[in-house]
Amino acid sequence: MKVSIQQGDVVIGYAILDATDPPMGVASGKFEPTSAYDSQRHAYFVDEAHADRTVTPPLTAHSDKFGAIECAGVGIEDFRGMMEGIEVILLGIPYPDYETFFSSYDAYKAYWK
Repeated sequence: MKVSIQQGDVVIGYAILDATDPPMGVASGKFEPTSAYDSQRHAYFVDEAHADRTVTPPLTAHSDKFGAIECAGVGIEDFRGMMEGIEVILLGIPYPDYETFFSSYDAYKAYWK
């Protein structure tokens, strides 16, 4: 599922999410930043250091098909200095929303079927 990641009304990037941990309602994917993204303001984990910061306003995820994605939190792990890539993680997507979004994904099927 393709989503935009926003801080307030500003899109800071995009991701294609996969069902990462179905029983916990977790989805994740490679994060593609826009020019508005700043790892020092938006990522909670940069390389080996936990940033321990609160992003205000918090990050949100939005899908063209489903609108705003309800979840416990959106986090960005920026590992560009150590290895390739940036990951975005959505934690605690409630049911039945998680099933609606990911029931056709392999990880979801493997766990629930």
